[in-house]
Amino acid sequence: MHPSGCLTNPSHLSSKEMGERLDQRRTLSTLMPSPMNIAAYADVMMVFSPMAVTLPLGKIASSLHFKQNTLWDFDYQASRNIFETFSSPHEPIPVNLHSDFLNLSKLGAHGTKKYFVECVNAINTLMSWLNDPREYAGEDGVVNHIKALQEQSSIYLMFSDMAAINFTNHNYSKVRHVLSFLDKLANLKVARSGLKWKSAEQDVFQSFFSASFGQGLSRLLNYRLKPSYDKLGRSLANAVISLYEKIEEGGAENLVRSVRNCQHGPFLYGQQFEKIYFSEFSIPSELSYLPLLMMWGLAMDRDGFLSIE
Repeated sequence: MHPSGCLTNPSHLSSKEMGERLDQRRTLSTLMPSPMNIAAYADVMMVFSPMAVTLPLGKIASSLHFKQNTLWDFDYQASRNIFETFSSPHEPIPVNLHSDFLNLSKLGAHGTKKYFVECVNAINTLMSWLNDPREYAGEDGVVNHIKALQEQSSIYLMFSDMAAINFTNHNYSKVRHVLSFLDKLANLKVARSGLKWKSAEQDVFQSFFSASFGQGLSRLLNYRLKPSYDKLGRSLANAVISLYEKIEEGGAENLVRSVRNCQHGPFLYGQQFEKIYFSEFSIPSELSYLPLLMMWGLAMDRDGFLSIE
């Protein structure tokens, strides 16, 4: 920003100058990933509390992953943090409610290894387009560094929401982070697709709960994983179908916008709180798996995923 208070045109800054500004000013420190954050992206996709494909032990710019012959599956008490343990949970979850919703336990030791390998491959594919300057070059060949930073930030914040889902057993907190993830994903899709109408983000957000989107995501996961490990593709694709059946059965698509808006507080315009109160619809607890399934699709095939309607 100039002394006059006007924003500097980012096209006038080189990539070196942009990097120096990030390092020196730290104005985006809460919104931008560090190299260590990026190295942990795969770690986030390994865990869906209280289960995990591997147990990642984070180190500086690397992780150790501990595997066994099937999924790690912990008792509910073991998945609670120290403050949850000492405080009475608002909504205790019986252990028998925890099941292998992603259908991964039957994959065995070989499947666990293949999940790890395909997850790393997906993250590498994701980073290949995030770090490609050609993705952000205009017709004149000038790279839009701000747009590049915005997409890096979008992915980082979505992974942060995914990680936060595993850090709590409180139902509202899980749902809040799921909806926060979907808000950021809708924002990214609108920006990437160049959608201009006023309600574009709201419409895209709502479309994520449609049966057609679920079918498209299921097909994409099955198609992209079939050449490398078809069992994993089928397991994730079937999990998507099961989740969207629960969404349709409970009518969750009729509630999600109002529940999301309660992040501002329950005194909302348009009697949204009253709509929730008098509604017979419900949001399934399995919704917490949706960000993981979507990130698999986005990481493996960005354009294919963003084209799903």
